[in-house]
Amino acid sequence: MTDMRAIRRGAVALTLLIAACGDPFAADGVMVGPGAEVGGAGDIATLDVPSDWRDGLGDSAPDVADLPDMSSEVADDVAPADVADAVTAAQDSQVDAELDLGSDVEEPQDSVVDIGCVCPPAQVCFDPGANAAPLCLPDPAFACAPCQTDATCLGGHCVTVGDGKYCRIPCAQGVAGSSCPAGFACVADAGGQLGCEPQSGSCSCGPQNLGMVLACGTVGICAGSSTCTGTGWSPCSAGTSGSEACNGLDDDCDGQTDEDLTGKPCGLAADPWCQGQTTCNPAQGLGCTATPSGAEVCNGHDDDCNGATDEGLSEVGAICSLSTPAGTCVGYWQCGGAVGL
Repeated sequence: MTDMRAIRRGAVALTLLIAACGDPFAADGVMVGPGAEVGGAGDIATLDVPSDWRDGLGDSAPDVADLPDMSSEVADDVAPADVADAVTAAQDSQVDAELDLGSDVEEPQDSVVDIGCVCPPAQVCFDPGANAAPLCLPDPAFACAPCQTDATCLGGHCVTVGDGKYCRIPCAQGVAGSSCPAGFACVADAGGQLGCEPQSGSCSCGPQNLGMVLACGTVGICAGSSTCTGTGWSPCSAGTSGSEACNGLDDDCDGQTDEDLTGKPCGLAADPWCQGQTTCNPAQGLGCTATPSGAEVCNGHDDDCNGATDEGLSEVGAICSLSTPAGTCVGYWQCGGAVGL
């Protein structure tokens, strides 16, 4: 660079010197050639023109003494000091121009320049950082998008998450985090493929709906609610199914209440006279239409439906008498069941 600048300075100086001295032929046709000596601005009228130059010009060559005195004009226009100043100024201007030109040229950089990437529809450009090349990945908005097949998951998979099927889209890790949206983690599946998975374990419960309450279970005591928390949906508050009871609830969780409980045989006691059919009153529970026939009598039945037959008869054991032609027979009353006392 130093040699080139020196050459350019010399060329500029030569050009300015020629321009200052003018054309080698004077205005009156006299050539200033080899051998001419100019001692200073005031000596230009005393040029020593060689005789061989003059012989070649013939009679038309003017005498040097007859040339007009231009010393004052040359002294004013091309004084040596002016020429020197002009040469210096031109050289400085050329150097400045070269320096300015060099400042506009960027030096090569060691780091990789992030030029971005052009991605197809539904994909975005993700910059991992650390001088890694950017790459196209599915738009984070498609994480946990409902799906039926892999075809709608932009290179990912349609998987079952919680209570439905959702897209598990591909992802990548970067210096500032992963390409997954908030509430998701970029983790590898069993096959080693990285994908966005909800940290709550549910695609329907995330940062956007914390505190939401949903019905869960089926019906009856099996119906309950679940709340979206930071770790996913809370356990369903529904109870477990059991045998149907007469209580106004759907105990067996089949959508019906107190069903199949009425009209069944029932009894207050084993005696047929104590039998009836079942009834249901949620406030009172199961009932039976069977009723006692009345006070106990000696008839072989459980008239009071207490589970005992012909019991507590006051007549039994009492003295009784029977008149016959032979006289009066005295005895005690006994209950003969169906035949009576």
